[in-house]
Amino acid sequence: MVSNILKRLVVGITLGKAHKLEESEKLLRASLETSMRTLGPTAAITRNAMASLASTLAYAKQEEDSIALFEKLIGYAESAEGTARSDAHYQYATGLAVLGHKQVALDHLRKAIQFGFANVSELTSDEDLKSLHDDPRFQMLINEIRERQAAKQ
Repeated sequence: MVSNILKRLVVGITLGKAHKLEESEKLLRASLETSMRTLGPTAAITRNAMASLASTLAYAKQEEDSIALFEKLIGYAESAEGTARSDAHYQYATGLAVLGHKQVALDHLRKAIQFGFANVSELTSDEDLKSLHDDPRFQMLINEIRERQAAKQ
């Protein structure tokens, strides 16, 4: 069962990156539905399917549905383990940036950093965040990560 979910998830993500959004949405919805039913909302695969579907919906400009899914993701991440909270806020930020909501995207990036996100390379190379790169607040977040890393050394 898990391997089938993963296969659909990977194909759905690939289709989304190829901007075949309707096909991507269909596979990601199926992956999410199956994963929710069999693994539950806090499972990493479920959260990944939810974030991927929400991102696809953002690209398809289905703003309300995208934001609603990202909000659910944030809620589920609260009770999950590991990097779930930082991952969820980072993923939400990327979706919000795609939708053109720069301020709220930056707010979620800040929360991701507060929960432990520290990958400057990912921040600066993620195409979904490209609209934020010229914003001085984005550079401040990068500087904050670098300062935290320097303080740990």
